[in-house]
Amino acid sequence: MGQKLSRPRKRSIDPPSTWTDTSSPGLPPGFKWIEGRAFKEAGNPAYPLPNDHEEANRLNSQHYQIRFLLEGNHKAPLRNELRRGIRVLDAGCGTGVWSIEMAREYPASQFVGSDFVDVFSPFISVAPKNLRFEVANTLELPYEDESFDFVFQRFQSASFRKDEWPKAFAELARVTKPGGWVEFIENNALPNCMGPQTAIFYEHGMDKSVSPLDIHDKPHRRAARSLHLPFPHAFKTVWQLFNMRGINPKIVESLDQALKTAGLEDIVFDKVSFPVGWGPNEIASVGATNVTKIMNNLKPQLVLALGIEDDDYDAMVDEASDEFVKYKTYWDVYYAFGRKPAVAALV
Repeated sequence: MGQKLSRPRKRSIDPPSTWTDTSSPGLPPGFKWIEGRAFKEAGNPAYPLPNDHEEANRLNSQHYQIRFLLEGNHKAPLRNELRRGIRVLDAGCGTGVWSIEMAREYPASQFVGSDFVDVFSPFISVAPKNLRFEVANTLELPYEDESFDFVFQRFQSASFRKDEWPKAFAELARVTKPGGWVEFIENNALPNCMGPQTAIFYEHGMDKSVSPLDIHDKPHRRAARSLHLPFPHAFKTVWQLFNMRGINPKIVESLDQALKTAGLEDIVFDKVSFPVGWGPNEIASVGATNVTKIMNNLKPQLVLALGIEDDDYDAMVDEASDEFVKYKTYWDVYYAFGRKPAVAALV
């Protein structure tokens, strides 16, 4: 059923040959490689990260990590169509680096990058002519029905409140042409195999289903005490910030069901794991740097949430960074894509 999926084109960087064994000893439980590879004030009120230059640099670095991990910029089977020329929407485009790369690779296609704030503005000057950027809210896209052949969204799990996700899925499906594809690449914002200092950044008590940690685990208790924090309050951090904003990033773990509810078919859903501070040389150090930057970018809010001094927070970040390799910390990156039916079902 559906189109045959083509293997993504190889990029210029490949992981070491020693990383091709998916059963290598020492990998943390649940870790998964892909295809055998070892692998502003006017901003969105729900989004907890800043919209500044530092965050823009982090987003660009993250783009190259994800491109390496997924062996390309997209998973939907659209390479031939992109070469011939189609219309593409990059919803929540951020800096626009994905759109810029895609527009350069496929000059016959037309691209639109949209975001709630103009994080992309510094990069407009380097955008190719077949790409334009627009400020737009994904929940109320300013495009006619059936405007795009390919609609793409990446890493927006912290951009929508829980009750806004159905509207987001519906809007992205609405602007997709019959026979067109919708693709999501998302992260659930919860690292796996965290060390005790890293765990302090993540909430456990608000939702028992979201954390793999045992709150009675002695190392985590010691980490809390080392900062002179009452243990139950040490975890009221990142996930508490999410909950205060009505955000539940774990929604992305059921993207396939969301696409089905939105009326799509031929759905493909899977995940790959992203090592933080370990793994292939191409992404080991940059993966750790990315997570450290997230921690630093959240500092103004988390210092208040944890009730600690700036110096204590900085020390906690340093210790967390040292834990990535020791505990083999990793993220799960979920991807899903589906096709809008070519002919609307008769009622």
